Amino acid sequence: MVVCILFPLIGRFKTVEPVSRAFQAIIFWGGLRGALAIVIALSIPAELEQRSFILALMLGVVLLSLFINGLTIRHVISIVGLDQYTLKERYERLQAMVLAVKEVVGKNGVSRTSRSDSQRSFHLPEVSLRKRDSRIERGPGTAHPGAEFFPI
Repeated sequence: MVVCILFPLIGRFKTVEPVSRAFQAIIFWGGLRGALAIVIALSIPAELEQRSFILALMLGVVLLSLFINGLTIRHVISIVGLDQYTLKERYERLQAMVLAVKEVVGKNGVSRTSRSDSQRSFHLPEVSLRKRDSRIERGPGTAHPGAEFFPI
C-alpha cells in the first residue's frame, strides 16, 4: 500500500523521475514480505504465554506470501508488460550491438585499406548489419530467420 500511495506523491517533484504503474505493481508484488512483522513478533516479551503461537503464525504467513509471490512474479511481470522491450529500448540495443561489432572488427584489423596510418579505415561486413537495421524499420514483432540468436 505504501508503494501505491507514496510513489505518485514523490513523482510530483520535478527532481524525481516518476515511477510507472507497471513498476509500482512489481515493487508491490515483490517487495519486502514480513520484515517488519518478524521484527515486531521477535520483540514480544518471552514471558508472554502466546509468544510461540504468534511467532509460528507470523512466520507461516510470511513464508506463504514469499512462496506465492515468488512463484507468481514472472506472471505478474508478463501481465504488466515488463517482459518486452519498448521500441526505444530495442533501437538502443541495436545501436549498442552495431557499435560493438564495429569495435571488434576495428580492433581485429579486418580489411584495412592501403592508406597512411593517420587515414586508416575499416570495412565492415554489412550484410548482417543491414538485416538488423531493416528489422527496426519494419517495426516490432516482425519475425526473421535467426531471431532467437539476437532477440531485440
